Amino acid sequence: MSMLSAAHRLSLLASERTRHFVFAIGSSFIQKSVGLVTVVFQFPLLLGALGTTRFGIYALVTSGLAWLAIVATTFAPGLAREVALAVAKRDQAVEGRLFSATAKWSLLVLVFLTLAGATIATVGYVRSDIGVEMVKPLIVASVLLPIFFGCMIFDAVLAGYQRQYIVNFTTTAGSIVNTVALLALQGREPSVGACILAVYGPLIVAKAVNILILLRLRPYLLRYARTANARDVLNLTIVSLPFLALYGGLLTIQCLPTVIVGILLGPDAAAEYAIVFRYAAMVVSITIAINQGLLPAMVDATSVQDLLWMKRAKRWVVFGCLAIACMFALAGISAITWILRAWAHFELADLILGQLISAYIALWAWQELNVTLLISAGVVWRTAATVLGEALLAIVLATLLLPRFGVTGAGLALVVASTCLSAWILPLFRSRLENRALGSAMGS
Repeated sequence: MSMLSAAHRLSLLASERTRHFVFAIGSSFIQKSVGLVTVVFQFPLLLGALGTTRFGIYALVTSGLAWLAIVATTFAPGLAREVALAVAKRDQAVEGRLFSATAKWSLLVLVFLTLAGATIATVGYVRSDIGVEMVKPLIVASVLLPIFFGCMIFDAVLAGYQRQYIVNFTTTAGSIVNTVALLALQGREPSVGACILAVYGPLIVAKAVNILILLRLRPYLLRYARTANARDVLNLTIVSLPFLALYGGLLTIQCLPTVIVGILLGPDAAAEYAIVFRYAAMVVSITIAINQGLLPAMVDATSVQDLLWMKRAKRWVVFGCLAIACMFALAGISAITWILRAWAHFELADLILGQLISAYIALWAWQELNVTLLISAGVVWRTAATVLGEALLAIVLATLLLPRFGVTGAGLALVVASTCLSAWILPLFRSRLENRALGSAMGS
């Protein structure tokens, strides 16, 4: 009878997990689809409003401060994992302490990013020809982006409860509103700072709504609002340390090349690189939509040893991600000039750059997929070391290749670094992990 009861409970948990997983993926696709549509409109709007040079300044400012947001984004995966484990154990006290620690860490992130942004606005880029033009946008960004990333930490708590779809829906609404805001700025010659406000203002409101919804769903969390002490924050920080290296590497790959291109080749080259890279980011965001719902679901399945569900989920996710990535990578390689002309009304001067970044789409999606699967299995440090090594190699190669090959050097650096490291090392880690799990299952 007990075995039947346990099997029934496992079946119920699997059904509930699958429902949340499918809902998360479905809402993610809605969010990413709307996001793609809004980006399709936003890029021409930004380019048309700012011009190529000032758009390069926009890309430099937002990329630089987005990289500093490593302190926020690296905290999220560890937090989501800890919340998912606490939910699996039905321990509200632990959930409450995690929420309390999250609130305190969010405040620390806000203070740190504000001070960092103000410092960069004061002393950064002063020696360059565009230094004066960058100070005001940096001041605006150093106010808005810390609030945005500080509030974004709470999204990880919702993800831990397998409520990623809430984040997806509010982000979708924010994306629609900021597109309308950019439309309102057309023909008014807006400043770079005004465009930053138009893009990030609605998203900040969306993140604040997420916090209110979280408290509405889990009102008992407020009872523990003051329970977390310095030790709890420190423990959560220690849990997040490997994610600091991991997402530090990922953010370095995604953000710093734009800054390096801008410093070495100027804002026009930074704009060209940023536009081509945004095409790749749009495509990979579709595959990430699948991955976002996978992590907490895999953690839950691992906690109850539901191996059959894990195997089916991984097979479906791998096929879907790679099919989408390869399709868009081939489209970019063969027609990137036409795609950018039709989408952003932008004439690509460097065809090879566009083809390299298009090829990188498949490598990037493959990396994100393996990272998610390894994190869900608890293999974080080795994953982080591989990704961080790739990031450092990409930055070194970009710095060496840009003076000789121009902006093409940045695309070449990404492809070479990924091929040399994460493209084969991360799948190797995953293969060994699966073989070990299979051996343990057969032995038992």
